Amino acid sequence: MLDNMDSVTNTMSIIVLCGVLVLMLLQSFDSFMALGLIGALSAMLSFYRYNWHPAKMYMGDNGSQFLGALLAMLSIRYLWNTAAMEMPNHLYPFFIVYLMFLVPLTDTATVTINRLMEGKSPFVGDTNHTTHNLSRRGLTDSQVVMLLGAINLLSVSVAVYFLISPPQSAWPLWLVGILALLVSVLLYANTKIAKHKTE
Repeated sequence: MLDNMDSVTNTMSIIVLCGVLVLMLLQSFDSFMALGLIGALSAMLSFYRYNWHPAKMYMGDNGSQFLGALLAMLSIRYLWNTAAMEMPNHLYPFFIVYLMFLVPLTDTATVTINRLMEGKSPFVGDTNHTTHNLSRRGLTDSQVVMLLGAINLLSVSVAVYFLISPPQSAWPLWLVGILALLVSVLLYANTKIAKHKTE
């Protein structure tokens, strides 16, 4: 659902895949999976030439759904399973996946909630994504991508750190989880504020 502005899906996917690649290199290296992952990263980096604003080419559903399937498969293997083995609490795998996909999950939750509250189907597109509302606040398309990319890069880095070096106590995880939830709430709240200002 995040494929609604030039380079957003591409950027978020690259950041998550880089995090998975780091985990793969430091933990259970699989040459076949690594080759596929590096191939996908190379294709996405090349795609920037055509997809950066103003885009000459759009990713479309075929590209974003392929990336979604790829990210889901890799996440189960290298995020969920690793968190379940390394961290004793059953909530930790959810926490790690939430951190790795902070921006995409926040955007999907935001548009779903807003559409249901307006009596619309969550599967019918509109211009009420987090990206559109940041744009309404005066950010250019490139600035929106860089801001959301920076947020996701930070959250992915923290998730990878926790997977590589699991904390001895639960409080660092809960602290980071609360901060990540606060970011999600602020991005959601912005959709209400920005929309109200344009009405």
